[in-house]
Amino acid sequence: MRKIVYGVAVSLAMSLMAVAPVLAEEITTEQDTETVTEVVVRSLENCSYSNVKDLVYAGKRTLLKPEIKDGEITLVEGQDYECSYQNETKVGEATLTVTGIGNYSGTMTFNYNITPKKIKAKVVVKKKSFPYAKKKKYKPEIVVKDGKTVIPKSNYKVTYPKTKGIGTYTIKVRLKNNYRGTGKGKFQLVPYNTSIAKLTGTKKGFTILWKAMIGEKFNNFTGYEVVCSTEKNFKHKKSYKCSKSFRLIHAGKLKSKKKYYVKMRTFKIEGKKKYYFSSWSKVKTVKTK
Repeated sequence: MRKIVYGVAVSLAMSLMAVAPVLAEEITTEQDTETVTEVVVRSLENCSYSNVKDLVYAGKRTLLKPEIKDGEITLVEGQDYECSYQNETKVGEATLTVTGIGNYSGTMTFNYNITPKKIKAKVVVKKKSFPYAKKKKYKPEIVVKDGKTVIPKSNYKVTYPKTKGIGTYTIKVRLKNNYRGTGKGKFQLVPYNTSIAKLTGTKKGFTILWKAMIGEKFNNFTGYEVVCSTEKNFKHKKSYKCSKSFRLIHAGKLKSKKKYYVKMRTFKIEGKKKYYFSSWSKVKTVKTK
C-alpha cells in the first residue's frame, strides 16, 4: 500500500508542475496599465491683457470686457475665469475683478470710468391736447427715451411752459446724472367742444342744433365745424363751417333717403389761418328725406 500511495503522490506532483507555468503566464498577461496625466494650474498674474478703457454709460450695467491672454492662448470667460463688478450701474469709477477658475488661479483687478451718455432725448407726451381754461396749470405726463429705452425720472429735469391762451406749447427736458443732452415735447391748448342737441332730416340734407357755449368757453373759439358721412369711419365725408354766432345750420346737397353719421367740433383761428380744433363730439345719426 505504501508503494501505491507514493505513486499517486508523485503523479500529482508532476501534474502540478506542468500546470503552474501556464497559470503564471495567464496572470501576467491580464495585468492593466494606467496612464496618469498631470494638470498644471497657471496663475493669472503671468497673463497679459488688453482692451481696458473708460466706457460710456450703457444702461442698467456698463461692463468692461478685457481680452486676457496666456501667451498665444486667449482665455475664455466662464471656462478660465469669472468676472465680478462694483459700481457698474452708474456714472463714475467702476471696478472689475477677474478670478481664475479651471486651469487658472489668482485674480486681476481693473478700475475704469463710466462717463455720461450724450443723446438727443425723445420726449413722448402722453396726452397732447387739452381744453384751455384761463386759471388752470398744464403739466402733461411725459416719458423720456433713449431710443426705445425709457430713461428714469432721476436722470432728467422737466420745465413746463407758462400758458396764456389757445396755442402750441413746448415742454423742455434737460438730462443729468447718467446722461447729457436735451429734449423737447409739444402739446396744444384748444377750445372746449360742444355737443349735438338735435338732428332733423330734411330733403337731401339735415338740420343740426348744438348746445350753447357760454362764458369763458364762448370767448375762446372762432367757429364750428360739422362733418357728415354715409360711412361710419368717415372715410368719405362732407364738411360745413360756420362762425360761433350760429347755433343751428342746415347741411344740404346730400343724397336723399340715406343714413348719415354726424359729428362736430369747435375751432379757433390764430395768426395766419392757424387752426386749433377741439375734440370731436359723440357721433349721432340722421336720415335724409
